[in-house]
Parts: sequence; structure tokens; C-alpha cells
Amino acid sequence: MPFLGAGASSSESPATVTVNATDDTYSSSATPKRTHGDATSLRADAGQHARTIYVKFDVPSSLGTITDAQLLLRAASDSTSRYAAYAVGDDSWSEGTLTWTNAPGPGALISPQVRGATAGADSTLDVSSLVSGPGTYSMAIQIAGSGSARFVSNEGGTGPRLVLASSGVVSTTTSSTGTTTTTSTEATTTTTATSESPHYSHVVNIWMENKGYDAVIGNLQDAPYENQVASTYGLATNFRNLTHPSLPNYIAATSGSTQGITDDGAPAVNETSAPSFFGQLDAAGLTWKSYEEDMPSNCLLTSAGEYAVKHNPATYYTSLRPSCLRNDIPLGSLQSGALADDIADGLPNFAFITPNLVNDTHDGSISTGDQWLKGWMTRIMASNDYQAGNTVIIVSWDESAGGAATQPEIVISPTTKHVQTSTSFNHYSRLAALEEIFSLPKLGAAASANGVVYRQTFGLG
Repeated sequence: MPFLGAGASSSESPATVTVNATDDTYSSSATPKRTHGDATSLRADAGQHARTIYVKFDVPSSLGTITDAQLLLRAASDSTSRYAAYAVGDDSWSEGTLTWTNAPGPGALISPQVRGATAGADSTLDVSSLVSGPGTYSMAIQIAGSGSARFVSNEGGTGPRLVLASSGVVSTTTSSTGTTTTTSTEATTTTTATSESPHYSHVVNIWMENKGYDAVIGNLQDAPYENQVASTYGLATNFRNLTHPSLPNYIAATSGSTQGITDDGAPAVNETSAPSFFGQLDAAGLTWKSYEEDMPSNCLLTSAGEYAVKHNPATYYTSLRPSCLRNDIPLGSLQSGALADDIADGLPNFAFITPNLVNDTHDGSISTGDQWLKGWMTRIMASNDYQAGNTVIIVSWDESAGGAATQPEIVISPTTKHVQTSTSFNHYSRLAALEEIFSLPKLGAAASANGVVYRQTFGLG
């Protein structure tokens, strides 16, 4: 993935550390009181007899911030099924005692789904949203949909491993738990970001739709403006969605969890009482607005024309409804309307901007979206708020055309200059960074996401 800009003045090669699982087992509904800690393979199944894999790791205290975490599973047999990793909040279990009856329940999704496995080969799940530093981490692997998969356990040979890229100083030795140290250039960052520590009081987050990294970055014909700002300011080259379809990504990005939502249904079928980032802002006395293009009226809970409610997460939080009716508003046009007025008069602390289905490139072309972004971002960057040096603009994509490939993430601020990073980020990383910018507690999986790395990498203090 080439960097489009020039002038990068430094790079770093973080150490890569491989940590073996301390415990690995699976639970089975067919034998609900039986342990499987001595099994030579780990089984996940979504059939008549459900099975869930559990793995636990102790990340050494000698590591600093973890910038990338990959879970490697050696396949014991071929599989065509889809599977993913989930956080397990209770670390008290052990492979010798865990059963279906007493197993802790899987929590938030922490990796993109992976499809298929080849016997004898490693499958890789990106768990960077969970593993952020030293400590104990438990994960569950479950089948998504139907089918099964089987992986080698510690007892059967090459068991589950975490491959960690650390920005800190590493001092480890090989031990009985299998910790080894090598060097790598995997998650590098090139940057000329300033060393200032600004206080950003305004964040503008614009969401685009369903385009992979390579469809936008490097596509100078259709996306000249996006490539210009990506090379001039900040670009994440290894940003991945959490799931598919759109709505669960929007909910996860604003609450720290998909809240169990798996489809694009309207609030009538997918509303949630979970706390949200919008609610956090309200409670802290900070301002927010969600600007929705082509929405006919405030906080509309159903789609209409080119307005898609599935792209408007504020409408799904039941505790937010009174605030939503005030702050979730039609966007307007470049010439007049809510956003144009606020650009002129003063932006809220947090602005969530959703183009319509054509301009966000869900139904429209990349070039249409690029022109739309250029029009609004030129206005925002000329505003008094941005010119005062206290505003960040983040351009995000919900997912990569329905798959688990990388997607763009562009960060624009007065202190982000020629930054390109291949550090692994996702929607939880951005949420954690936003909560840190506004001094808010972390919601859900954001608590273990690499928000500090995101914020510091892009020079946001």
C-alpha cells in the first residue's frame, strides 16, 4: 500500500513478540458438564451440538503499548465456514475446569470474520481491538452462520498464539509459556506530525460507505481530493471494519459494541437501551449534532428516499430520544441549512455527518463522493473553528464492500502532517480516541482498544 505523500522524516520498526496461549479448550452443548482441556484439537460448531473455543493469553509486563495483535490458529482440518473472535470478560476460567455449563459468555466481537481454513496452515484473526498492552486476555472463537472448524490445541502441537507488535521496549526470553522475540517492520508509521499537544474541542466525523482501501487510495482519477488530503494529513492503511452489514459497525463505533445487532433493520426492530457516545457528551455538558443529508425531519426513525436510517446511529438509542429530536437534524445544502449555518456560527463539540446514499458512494460513484467531500471539507477547513486550530476532521468508511479487507481512514487536523500508519485500527480505536479527546470514560470494547495509539499517531495530543 504505497504512501502518496512525500516528506516523511522518520520511521520505526516495533518488536514482534509471539505469546502462546496459557489455556485453550472448548465447550460443547452435547456434553455440557465435560471438560476438554486435554483435547488435541479445539472445536467450534454452529450445528445441532454447538461448540465454542476458549483461549487465554498472558501478555508480558515487559511490553509497552501493543500496536497490533494477531491471533494465529493452526487448522487441524479443512473448513469452509466463517468464524470470528469475541472478548471474554471473565479471566477466572481454566482449561481444566471449563465446561458448557460454567463457561463465561462471549462478549463483544473483536475481530473481522474469517472464512475457511486449510489443514496444517495458520488462520489469522485481527484482535487488536482487545489486546492493547500487558495483561491477561481471554477470547472465544465461534462460527458465524453454520458449519464448523477445528484447530490444533497446545496438547496437539502448535496451539493458539498471539503475534504482537509493540511500540515499547521489549526484554523477553523464551520460557515454558513460549514467549519469543523477533523484529519486524509490520506496523510502521511515517510522520512529520508536530510535537505540540493541542486541545481539540471540535471533532467532525464524516462517514462514507462500502469502499475498500484500494478502491479509493491510489485512485487518482476518481478520488483526487481524498488522495490529496490523505497524503497531506493522515492516513491509516490498515483500518478494518468489525462486521457486516453497515448498521452493526455504526452502532459499535458509537457504543463500543454491536449490541447484538446483525442486520440493517430500522430502530423499530434494532433499538437498544445501551449507553452511547452521544449520551456521554450530553452527560458531560458537551454539544453534539448528527447532520443527516436528505432526512425529511429531525431524528426520523425510518428511511426515506436517499436517507438511510441504518446510517444514522443516534436514532437507535432509546435513552437518547429527547436529545436525538433536538440534535439529529437534516444536513441542508452547501449554501444553506443546519451544517452551513453551524460552520459559519460555530460547530458543536462533535459533529457526525452522513451523506445520502448517492453521495456516500453506497449507491453513487466514488467520484461523486469525492466531489461531495471536497465541497463540504473545503467549507469546514475554512471555518473559524478549524482556522483557530481546535478542530479535527475524520473521514471514515463503515466497511470494505461487505468484506474483511482494509478500508480508508483519513484524519485531518492542524497537527497532522504527512502521517501514514499501518498500525491495525478499527471502529473501537476511533471511539476510544474520541473519548480520550473529550475526557470521557471508555464504552465497551473501546476500553481495551488502542485509542491512545490512534490519537498519538495522528498528532491529536
